[in-house]
Amino acid sequence: SACQGESGLIGLMFGARSLPLMGALPEDDAGEYLSGLIIGAEIGEGRRLYPGQRGQEPHVAGAAALVERYLKAFEALGHPARAAPARAAARGLFRIARDGGLL
Repeated sequence: SACQGESGLIGLMFGARSLPLMGALPEDDAGEYLSGLIIGAEIGEGRRLYPGQRGQEPHVAGAAALVERYLKAFEALGHPARAAPARAAARGLFRIARDGGLL
């Protein structure tokens, strides 16, 4: 985002501490705000690093609540994304370990 480019993710995260103090954000919402900053930064960095992948639908793996946040972020950007099958990350790590001779 333009905001991230001006002050960077770390600056935005540290600045988030002052938002409740200034009345700009309810204190109970600070964690959600930080989560949104991190998700937005990750999606933005992925789009920057893999510009040729923009037409492809990303699959998001992880805990259901976190996957839902990512899907909402992609939707807000107008980019389709979908949840990966359940336990996709664990199955992928198992295959990597098996194929690498670690198991």
